[in-house]
Amino acid sequence: MRSKNYIISILILALPIAATTILYFSQLNLLYDYFDPDTVYLASVSYAYIAQGSGLLLFMVLFRKGLYAFSHRFAITGILCLFIPITFMSLLIRSGAALFVILIITNILIGYILGYGFTMISFRVDSSSVGSCWGFGYALGNVLSWLLTRVDTEFITSLKIIPIVCVVTGVSIIPVLLSDNFPKEKEYDYILVSDHSAVKDRIISRFRGIDRNRFFDFVWISLVLVLMSLIYTISSADYSMIAEDQVISSTFYTRLCYAAGLILAGFIYDKSHTASAIIALVSIIYPIMAYMLLKQDFYPDLIYCLSYFFLGFFAVFRSLVFISIGKISDQYLYLAGLGMLISRFTEGLFSLVNVHIARTEVGGFILSGVLFVPLIIVFFMRFQVRKPEQPGPMSDEEKLTELAKSCGLTRREEETLVLLVSNATNSEIAASLTISESTARFHVSNVLKKTDCRTRNELIHKFRLYSKM
Repeated sequence: MRSKNYIISILILALPIAATTILYFSQLNLLYDYFDPDTVYLASVSYAYIAQGSGLLLFMVLFRKGLYAFSHRFAITGILCLFIPITFMSLLIRSGAALFVILIITNILIGYILGYGFTMISFRVDSSSVGSCWGFGYALGNVLSWLLTRVDTEFITSLKIIPIVCVVTGVSIIPVLLSDNFPKEKEYDYILVSDHSAVKDRIISRFRGIDRNRFFDFVWISLVLVLMSLIYTISSADYSMIAEDQVISSTFYTRLCYAAGLILAGFIYDKSHTASAIIALVSIIYPIMAYMLLKQDFYPDLIYCLSYFFLGFFAVFRSLVFISIGKISDQYLYLAGLGMLISRFTEGLFSLVNVHIARTEVGGFILSGVLFVPLIIVFFMRFQVRKPEQPGPMSDEEKLTELAKSCGLTRREEETLVLLVSNATNSEIAASLTISESTARFHVSNVLKKTDCRTRNELIHKFRLYSKM
């Protein structure tokens, strides 16, 4: 079951990226008929990024508010289907302003789909393979996007792309329909408890000392992402100005390097979050090094391809750092896409200013150097390498927690697991957790799926073997 969730999550991330990219590229090429190249550039790296961030934010807000209809697989299917009429509108419209508005709407929907993909990975994929899942999914999406856009401008801006959009959109819907819906109840369903004092006790026990600590975690990580995104955006602009004059490499090699960086970074993230963070920090220095090497005309094509390889490490870190937080419990699940949201908003908003800074060529690198000082300070305050303590013998309770973590169970599912291994019935589970019996059955089913067990007895046997390890 875990392998099924892994593959479906990869496809949920990759295929919609491919389906939406061809439409996005078509719209950008059509904009050249109405606007100058600088305006189109801003549309692609600034306004589009801000719109994607807005789409991510919209998904997060709706999910946090408990409006699960908007994250249901049928709702996501409907949003994907919208790209077909949007393609028609983009090709048939004869107004630059209207086309620009459609581009913004397209990117809001792209952000919304990304939010769904991030949250699905956080919810369904085991903690030990989140990195490789995201790396493979994003790499596959980028490779497919490159293949779909390897056509001439005349083709991509004509009605001939409609069949391609329809086919790719149809294929991207399949993994969405095969996936499971998110549960309708948050992990803390205290509204079902009739005893108000019990409600108060449960809320206090769950949130005392947790929200404050998590809040500071969010602040530190957010500051790191903002500073890293700023530095990368600024330095890459200066670097790209020189690369455009010297590089003749095919985009095939750059995309191949980007995919390789994403996949490798994903595996490193699964092995060590700290190592992944440090490599991501080092990777944003690369544009500065590449700038100096290009100045010396040192193998410009190799330098350019490596820039995409190192970009993969930054892309993985910014995207996964909050996915890991989302896996702590359902309470934080809606935060899964926050890393990408922060990065998109930062890059998009600052690109408006950076267009002018970059024209001085070295001005961007001076600003990057200034920003690097607070980044180092904040980074090492947040990602400290601590000497691990020697673990002692684990109790049955700790082993249950470890088993739940290894299987990617939510807080509510972990509570259900504890009751299941003690031979509790569905009605007993419902009474103990103060939930309805149908909800108890839902959680039992999820626990059995995630632990790869067909029956309760098989689950109990699995735990007994696990407790002897």
